[in-house]
Amino acid sequence: MQAKWIETFFDLLKGKEAHCPNCKSANLEYGYVLFEKNKTAGYGAVWCKDCNHALNLSRANVKNEDKVLPELPSNLIFS
Repeated sequence: MQAKWIETFFDLLKGKEAHCPNCKSANLEYGYVLFEKNKTAGYGAVWCKDCNHALNLSRANVKNEDKVLPELPSNLIFS
């Protein structure tokens, strides 16, 4: 299942149509939380806003164009 989530995440980043590997919904989101403000390292997730299943993106190098969030949603179900 993790490989399907990774493929889904890259499709989402490329602007391609992507679907949740769990429920097939296209209602997906992703984002990162920085370890420290004004830094470029953090963690994140890609998740389905319908079924709440998600893939953890740990130890990521966050770029200026990436979505930075104050925190990840608390209801995510990590596979």
